[in-house]
Amino acid sequence: MAGVSELAIATIQSAQHRIELIANNVSNINTPGFRSSRVFQQVVDSRSGIPESMSATVSPANSPVMRTTDRPLDIAVAGSAFLLLRQGDRLIPVSSAQLHLDANKQLVDDHGRILQSVGGGDLVVSASNPQILQDGTILVGGQPEGRVGLFVIDPTEAANGASRLGLSVDAAPPQSEDAIVRQGMIIPSDVDLSVEMANLTQASRMAETGARIFKVADELLGSAASKLGDLR
Repeated sequence: MAGVSELAIATIQSAQHRIELIANNVSNINTPGFRSSRVFQQVVDSRSGIPESMSATVSPANSPVMRTTDRPLDIAVAGSAFLLLRQGDRLIPVSSAQLHLDANKQLVDDHGRILQSVGGGDLVVSASNPQILQDGTILVGGQPEGRVGLFVIDPTEAANGASRLGLSVDAAPPQSEDAIVRQGMIIPSDVDLSVEMANLTQASRMAETGARIFKVADELLGSAASKLGDLR
């Protein structure tokens, strides 16, 4: 009976994982550069036992499309590199950001995350309408005031947690030499609300299935106990 219980637990845990990913996707529907996460369902093979986790997280492989906004502090990265936004002691990799100048002259997004400069550290700018060159150099009145950091991060690592949990500020990744910054452009989030709602329905049904499996296991245990009692 333990195998049935383990199957129920794995089913419910997988459903919970799906719901957590869906919640994260929906909460980032308006976050530039956000790439939604999906769950790849593994096949349960009875010959090898019930897996501890029935799902793995993946992100769509489609190429992001840039959109022009003409806002000077909207930026997007063309090429295999990421911007880094500092949130506390974590660095969040993104491919695009809508920024504004805060009271400390730092470039921050709507979540309060601070854009990082080349070599690491918070980027500070004196004006809200700078010119940003393709290499990330920031000019104010024609004079350079800093440079946007472009960092090399493995896409798989970014998809499997770095984009949500972040990287340690003590382990900043290497700089990119070939990526290009596009000023006045963003990469819109790829979250589709109708898709997320359909996935939420599937996850809810999966959780209900796990609960039914528990109920069946309980009924079988009760029936077995009753039979044993009759034999006595």
